[in-house]
Amino acid sequence: MKGLLRKEFYILGGIKTPIGIAAMFTAALILNWDFLYFTTALVIVFLPITLFNADTKARWWTYSKTLPYSRNQIVDAKYLTLLICMSIPVLGQLLHTGINLLMQRESMPVLSAPYLLFLLCYIPAFWFPALFWKKRHGVKWLAVIVICIILIAAMLPLLTLLPTFAIFESAARNEDVQTTFFFFGKEYTLNNALPFFHRMKLLLPFAGMLLYALSWQISRRIYRRRSRAQESR
Repeated sequence: MKGLLRKEFYILGGIKTPIGIAAMFTAALILNWDFLYFTTALVIVFLPITLFNADTKARWWTYSKTLPYSRNQIVDAKYLTLLICMSIPVLGQLLHTGINLLMQRESMPVLSAPYLLFLLCYIPAFWFPALFWKKRHGVKWLAVIVICIILIAAMLPLLTLLPTFAIFESAARNEDVQTTFFFFGKEYTLNNALPFFHRMKLLLPFAGMLLYALSWQISRRIYRRRSRAQESR
């Protein structure tokens, strides 16, 4: 497993990548650029595609059959690599928030750590099974259509529900906002819903990690499953 993780590390650029990230996050701390953590997260969620493309160009999938690694270990290496990468912007933003609190300086309105962690877990949870399915069964037009429909449906909550939730939470924190709404015939103000937003915000990371763990098991099952042609031999 250590060798597989090192292989993924070299694909991502080797030692140059952590040095570049450290320099970028240092600038973010000094200049108070919170948006860099969100930008880094957007790059990370598409890493599964980058890793698979790099493996295909290097003919890794053929070469891996000659090595003493199980299919489960190959899947585990991908998920563990991304898990390590996902921790970087989350820890960076937590550190940035702590420094801002100590220095009593304002932060830019970006996604907080719970939203960021959910985003990082949610998207790869759909990417990985689709990519392993493609690798295991090849590219067939019906499979491509089904995968595209699933991915588009998965992206909708991130494009609509999550930003709306963040906007309403920000508005609920503002005591000057007295927006009212009716729920089962009873009138509430947006500020009354702040405890609900707090609870949902705490649940988001756990929901994302649960989905990521479920995706992990699905990918292992997809990639280690023998095809019918192999079973008939």
